[in-house]
Amino acid sequence: MQSPLQKMIDKQVLVKTGDVAYRGKLVEVTEESVCLMAKTGWRQIPTDRIVTIDLLPEQEPVAEAGEDGREGSVDFKDDDGSQD
Repeated sequence: MQSPLQKMIDKQVLVKTGDVAYRGKLVEVTEESVCLMAKTGWRQIPTDRIVTIDLLPEQEPVAEAGEDGREGSVDFKDDDGSQD
C-alpha cells in the first residue's frame, strides 16, 4: 500500500518550508530530500526544512493555485517537531 506522499508523485504540489513555498510536479521523495519539477527548473528541498506538502487542485494552473485549500496535505513534522 502506498503512503499518502507516494500517491502525490507526478501531481502538482505546494511544498512549504519555514520561509519559502515551492510549487511544481512532485518527482521524487527520499529520506534526504523532495524533488520537484517547477516552471523555473528542478528544485531539491531537504526534508528537514519541509513543514507541509499540499496537493494542488488539478483544474488550476500551478502559477495561479491558491494556498488556502489543504485537501491532500501531508504534514512532515509531528507535534513534537520530529519527523516520521
